[in-house]
Amino acid sequence: MATKSELGMLAPIGRGGFGTVYEVLGGYQVRGEARTPLAYKEFKPGAGSAVVPPADAVRNALEFRANLNRTNPRARDDLDKFFAWPWEIVMSDVTGEACGFLMPLAGRQFRWDGGSQTGKLRGMEWLITTETQWQAAGADLSAVTETDRLFLMCQLAYAIALLHGQDWVFRDLSFKNAAFGLDPPELKLFDCDDASRSYAQAPDHQPHTFAWKPPECTGDLGKSRRLQSNETDVYKLGLAIVRCLRPGSGAASTSDVRRLDGILDAAGIELVSRAVSVHPEERPSARDLFFYLKKLVDPRMVPPHVETAEIITPLVLSGADATVSWHIERADTISLFLGDDLRQPVATVAAADHPDLCAVPVDHSGQITIEAANQYGVTRLVIGDVSLYEIPPFSVSLDELPMPNIPALGAFSATPPDVPRVPDHEFGRFLRQLNVNWAPLQPRPRVDHVAAETAQYLIDLICAESEEALAALRAGLAGAGQIDAGDDHG
Repeated sequence: MATKSELGMLAPIGRGGFGTVYEVLGGYQVRGEARTPLAYKEFKPGAGSAVVPPADAVRNALEFRANLNRTNPRARDDLDKFFAWPWEIVMSDVTGEACGFLMPLAGRQFRWDGGSQTGKLRGMEWLITTETQWQAAGADLSAVTETDRLFLMCQLAYAIALLHGQDWVFRDLSFKNAAFGLDPPELKLFDCDDASRSYAQAPDHQPHTFAWKPPECTGDLGKSRRLQSNETDVYKLGLAIVRCLRPGSGAASTSDVRRLDGILDAAGIELVSRAVSVHPEERPSARDLFFYLKKLVDPRMVPPHVETAEIITPLVLSGADATVSWHIERADTISLFLGDDLRQPVATVAAADHPDLCAVPVDHSGQITIEAANQYGVTRLVIGDVSLYEIPPFSVSLDELPMPNIPALGAFSATPPDVPRVPDHEFGRFLRQLNVNWAPLQPRPRVDHVAAETAQYLIDLICAESEEALAALRAGLAGAGQIDAGDDHG
């Protein structure tokens, strides 16, 4: 047991006819239970009755769960999954008496995470609203399908059948005492302290939500049958099925099973009609309703099918990605794992964005496992191995250039070979002189045909290397005043 002061800070999150619910912010944990956020429900003064005080009802619920833990752990796990069941009594620091109890806080999946309803509980009453209504309220239920609704009702029937199988009655079943999550659809029931053994002594007052009271609990008939039972639970379960499968006008209070035409077959219509019968003895069991809904919904709730999947690049250079291709049906997300650890994927993509393939980061060699998921299940498949390789480092030192070793060339010297010197001809000395003396005349504006003919004539004379040509050149130059006709030094 815990005292209220041990809980630390409390934040109110809901209020009902039998108490106020708070979120426990102080970090208190129930000994022997998994660490989880907790809610504290404080009894309202005067709640309950002299026959079954609230504290006694909670102690009975705690004892029931403890017995299941010893005798039927699977049933205890399902109890925790579908019900916010009491976990611990809380005692008043002032009076020393029970003032409330602790239970698991509804998870984030049961709360709105967008729009004006963010953080609020997604109660089952949202399932009867139309698109116009939930848009006006700032909520979004566009993703809820008919299959989702059937699945939620199937879970509700299972939860009630679970209690009935252990001789317990839920009693106050209604929209206000249930919430649902999406992706995947899941259900959670609250106000479980109202539940009791089916053979327990009836309290002076048993709660009913407006428009959910069974016929045998009203009017003169109600005077003789005040105790709620499996049959009253089934009646309310039938109402939930009628109202939640076909939202819209009148859904909040209808019991007209004809609304389900086109959703349920003839057998289902007949079964739900008996569930909401005014005669309790005609009603089927919650177990019967569960098995019918399960048979109806199972073919619709199909996990993804991996038709083909392969590694396009089984050899991957270090630092590069592998490429995986696939053909997968009915997947919402696709995850890929590298190695044996399937806790953390190396890549997760939306199937709509990657219908055929994606790149997979690879930092070591190992097997690739593909996981395709939708709201109804997961399909995993090992598709092969990927091997990582690296190119070894390459470096060249240029401190010394290697000397070639080519034996075929033989030994050679770096000294250039001796080239015979051409004797200095007299005509060569004349040309050098001619070059010097003609230098000022080189920049001429144009060369006409006469100059070209003269040049060609001179070249012919030079090539002839005759004494006559040399004499003629000297005579010509002397006449032009370029050299002394008596000069004989070439």
